Amino acid sequence: DGATEPNLLFYNQSYTARYSSRVWGAEVNYLWDPGHFSIFEYRPLAGVRYVNLYEKIQQRGSFVPDFGDVVNTSIDTWTYNNIAVAQIGFRLEAVTKYLTFGVEPKFGMGPNIAMAKVRTDQLRSASDGEYITRENTWRFTTLMDLNGYVRWHCTDNLTFSLGYTMTYLG
Repeated sequence: DGATEPNLLFYNQSYTARYSSRVWGAEVNYLWDPGHFSIFEYRPLAGVRYVNLYEKIQQRGSFVPDFGDVVNTSIDTWTYNNIAVAQIGFRLEAVTKYLTFGVEPKFGMGPNIAMAKVRTDQLRSASDGEYITRENTWRFTTLMDLNGYVRWHCTDNLTFSLGYTMTYLG
């Protein structure tokens, strides 16, 4: 940055950081009639999906300069992502009378309307005030989803399911 001193922050008293995230969404898919291959059922699917991803990092630190009082610094960052994608995929199931094993991979692409905000207070010294910066962007993003599950059909009206979903947001 052209300064004669390095632009580094040293916290010689305390430092804490807290990260949190929240994700939620909804999707609607159309599944075609199954194609049968021995015990396997294959169903192509197409649909739309909305995902809202919120992330926050809060940093707090204290340092004592060579000459002066304790400086308490705070840095807060937030990001909001609103993602709407068109997606395609398939559902492949091995169906028996009592058990169903299945996988459902999906791939989607669409817009991500994002907002990022950073707030700092007393970043390098007590004389530094509060600064807030914001950026709004529109980006094209990808989403990949892999779902695996097993279902146990206890009766005609009762089924237990166990599954795992892994989601990647570009």
